[in-house]
Amino acid sequence: MAEEKNKAAALTPLEIYYKESPEVEPASQKSKQAHAVLLPLLSRIFNDKDKEGEDIQMVKLREEFGGSMLTYAINRMIVKKDTEALKSGLLATGAKILDSSDNGITAAKDGITMVITLHIGNDAKAVIDATL
Repeated sequence: MAEEKNKAAALTPLEIYYKESPEVEPASQKSKQAHAVLLPLLSRIFNDKDKEGEDIQMVKLREEFGGSMLTYAINRMIVKKDTEALKSGLLATGAKILDSSDNGITAAKDGITMVITLHIGNDAKAVIDATL
């Protein structure tokens, strides 16, 4: 019985990476603008619900590279359909899609061009990078 409990409580490498990722705030004006667009979209795509229907946070800003790049940690594996969901969400915000592929999107909004790379199918760490 105790062995079953330990197996259920064991975290996957992806969950450990997410749990151990620090949460940071965007520092530059450019990264704040991009974060204000990206975080709500990523949260809508990746957040989960608990038994009471409350949101379970599954996305956090892990790194901010002086306004040139944002890295988000995700608490589940990223799959191809997530790219399409992000692309649709960006379009709904009024962003212009300049290019896209299965694992990336180049979009422009409010004078900022974002090259977004989704690391699809990685079961050790799920990250999304946005180069600004």
